[in-house]
Amino acid sequence: MTKLEKAKQYEKEHQLSEDQLPAFHYAAPIGWINDPNGFSFFDGKVHLFAQYHPYNNQWGPMHWLHQTTENFIDWTLEGCALAPDQDYDHAGVFSGSAIEKDGKHFLMYTGVRKDENGEFQQQCLAIGDGKNYEKLKNNPVIPTSLIPQGFSEIHFRDPKVWKEGDRYFVVCGSLDEKGQGQAILFSSDDLMNWKFENVMAHSKGTFGSMWECPDFFELDGTPILMFSPQDMRAKGLEFHNGHNSVWLTGPFENHQFKDFTAHSLDYGLDFYAPQSVLLPDGRRVMIAWMASWDNPIFKKDFDFAGQMTFPREIWMQEGKLMQKPVRELEENRINPVHLSDIKIDGTFKNEKIAGRCSELIIRFKETQNLSALILGLAKSEKEEFESTLTWYTHQNLLEFDRTWSGMTSDSNAIRRAKAPEGGIQEIRVLIDRFSIEIFINDGEMVMSNAITTPIFADEIEIETIGSCKADIDFYTIQTK
Repeated sequence: MTKLEKAKQYEKEHQLSEDQLPAFHYAAPIGWINDPNGFSFFDGKVHLFAQYHPYNNQWGPMHWLHQTTENFIDWTLEGCALAPDQDYDHAGVFSGSAIEKDGKHFLMYTGVRKDENGEFQQQCLAIGDGKNYEKLKNNPVIPTSLIPQGFSEIHFRDPKVWKEGDRYFVVCGSLDEKGQGQAILFSSDDLMNWKFENVMAHSKGTFGSMWECPDFFELDGTPILMFSPQDMRAKGLEFHNGHNSVWLTGPFENHQFKDFTAHSLDYGLDFYAPQSVLLPDGRRVMIAWMASWDNPIFKKDFDFAGQMTFPREIWMQEGKLMQKPVRELEENRINPVHLSDIKIDGTFKNEKIAGRCSELIIRFKETQNLSALILGLAKSEKEEFESTLTWYTHQNLLEFDRTWSGMTSDSNAIRRAKAPEGGIQEIRVLIDRFSIEIFINDGEMVMSNAITTPIFADEIEIETIGSCKADIDFYTIQTK
């Protein structure tokens, strides 16, 4: 039995039931997942792969998980797609991307090899029909011999492939000779034969060390590079300590950023390694691993560890990268509750506004008398469970706190961020069994957070210091 067959069999025999997993988020069917990979549209469906270790809920030899969707809500398990079974990738089938060519689905990934001379990371291809994939016989297609002398052969990974005109391009994460992070670019006419082009962008000693999972695209005419730098130091409330996820833009010429400004992609506790796809209808959709390498919260007795953010449409608006849940979510709303001109002065609770697979939207109409608003989510007063979002209006500060969410590890539970300069007009919250995602002002700012709160904790409560007036909409999210 091959390693791939073994993984597929284990998956089939141990797959968890739907009620053990997130209701409307991509998650591991069993075991562990991390980075999203191969986010692509092929043969009428959206395909999303992920870094995958099926055998337990800890990181291990990396495989690729494969699931597909037609609505971003319901995901169909296609099974393990790739396993570390070749000499050039026996130490791991690391992250990568996908593209269609000549009616076939091409997966480009990092193959990790270890021998007496050390570890090497090189870029490889597998070709398939959307179900089954076969690795190229002459892998790797981008060996370490193609990178400039001095660049790390150990930290050279996560290829993101795209096409411009008749040429293909790949951006990879890399470390230079000084151990500083960078995104490096390659080009090809046929996906098989590649050449090094340039350093697309460089840390300049400012943005951590290794730049993982880069993704380049134009968004409404603006060149954007997303990446996840490791080992950053906190910078105010924009970037936190450790591994971040960043987007940058700036003067761009010959596929190089001559200078750039950078911003955080997400201000919550759990967001890493985002990847995007351009859909046939013109939307660019982004998804990320909803976890943190330095701050894991899934318990050791869980049968799975790992979920993705809910997919987000992204666009540029007045120089800001905006994000909101894909519009398909609205087609799955049921049991609507609409409350208008609600004055909240103290504590507000409504028995119809409760649930762990739900969406809450608060649109503020008056806040001039409001000092603070505390939103209690996934709450159970009897068992003392809750996570909170607090808006301190005078400081224009947001704070998410999951201290009482059921965590049993000494992990970071609080994240603070500056609210948008113009204040907050809307708070939109997606709640699933193991996550809380918060969208401010129609996607001007997002906070993604994983939770392990027992499912029975489903209450929602609003508390104010001072008073406000708002419209409130609430929906249950229906899944198959």
